[in-house]
Amino acid sequence: MGKIAILLIGFNRTDFLIDRINELRNIKLPIYISMDGPTPQYDRSREEEDRIFRSSQSLFDPSLIFHKTNLGLANHLPVMLSKLFSKFEWIIVIEDDISVPEINLASLINQIKENPIDELLILGLFSFIGGRCFEFLPNSWRTSCYFNGWGWATNRITWSKYEGNLMNRDIEQTLINSKKWLELTRSKRRFWKLKFEKISKYPNLSWDYQVQYMIFLHEINVRRPIFRASENLGFFDSRGTNLKGPKPKWYIGSTTDREIKGEIESQYLIKLLNFFDSNTWIMDGKCIKLIASIFKKLKYLSK
Repeated sequence: MGKIAILLIGFNRTDFLIDRINELRNIKLPIYISMDGPTPQYDRSREEEDRIFRSSQSLFDPSLIFHKTNLGLANHLPVMLSKLFSKFEWIIVIEDDISVPEINLASLINQIKENPIDELLILGLFSFIGGRCFEFLPNSWRTSCYFNGWGWATNRITWSKYEGNLMNRDIEQTLINSKKWLELTRSKRRFWKLKFEKISKYPNLSWDYQVQYMIFLHEINVRRPIFRASENLGFFDSRGTNLKGPKPKWYIGSTTDREIKGEIESQYLIKLLNFFDSNTWIMDGKCIKLIASIFKKLKYLSK
């Protein structure tokens, strides 16, 4: 069984996908490019497939999969991960709109190699802090309780806990003994309970909320950098399957491209960074809701 592979996920953005392939040219790992099948709204042309094939030949060890049927947003990535974990211990997941500088990807690979294969662990590259403004500070790994799918990796043992279909699940009852769940405030638990109950009714809406549920349920460790090490290029793109709006106001600065090494141990700093996670891209914190409420009232009064 192999140690590490990369899964590159695409659907209808050939230009984005080829950019990601070009970013991976120097990576000496097996790279699986998985393209979801056609829909009534989009059917990839033979010319596009030829362009992807020619581009993939520059990679170290490429495998190209063009699905004949459409698996959909909620199933494409989970299906491919489950298949690849029959061959590899670790999978790095990159979607076609997620740009990862080579040095950051190398840091992720090094972190994988330093961790035991049986630890329940997810490694992410995204952080709300744009690191270009803090080039004078080192970038280190930190503990987090939240999942983000914008450049991440996990191992076979962790992924075996994943369940895409949570129908007929008593969310509160299943999480009652989870320390990670009980460490959340009551309002945060209510926020996530509503999210999980929604996907239990409509499991084809997402796969990432199911991952967050898995993290709480099985108390999976999550690590991500202090400073942003991946960039989401998919905002305001009508071809996207989930992000179609503009960049949110909290998304400032740009990705750092320097080595991520070491791990911060200060519990105060970890809690502070998790607080910012909660009140920016996660949005389960009270501060972000208060600020949003104030802006809404100001907008109403200015009319």
